[in-house]
Amino acid sequence: MPRIFVSQRRVQQWTEEGRVTIDGNQMNLPELGRTFKLTEAFYVQRAVSEDGDQFKLAGRVKSRTQIATLGGEVFLNSLIIGDTAYEGDPGFIGEPVAAARSGRNSASRSEGTSPGPGTTGRQVSPSAKTAPKSP
Repeated sequence: MPRIFVSQRRVQQWTEEGRVTIDGNQMNLPELGRTFKLTEAFYVQRAVSEDGDQFKLAGRVKSRTQIATLGGEVFLNSLIIGDTAYEGDPGFIGEPVAAARSGRNSASRSEGTSPGPGTTGRQVSPSAKTAPKSP
């Protein structure tokens, strides 16, 4: 199963609805019998500064570590790197955690299965650089 991006807003909504449980950096989705390791990230929607998308980040997901390496800072729904400003969504990269052997074969799920109804539909590539938009 590929990595996914889940916005903070969506994680909060799912938690309030009782659809997920969070334990440290792990999110459990009981409906699917799946657990994801969460890493703080930011989905970059678009550049909003006059100089455009100098870092070619529009449409990509970057972990907080990658953003720090670029010299960037996230504040609410904004990412600033030097004089370049972006808008987007703060959230998490979710990496599937191997399922415990409980007799339930989660490996039989298709590779493209989303983590549940109402997800952002963004899957993160293995390099955590791109996040294709949902069709």
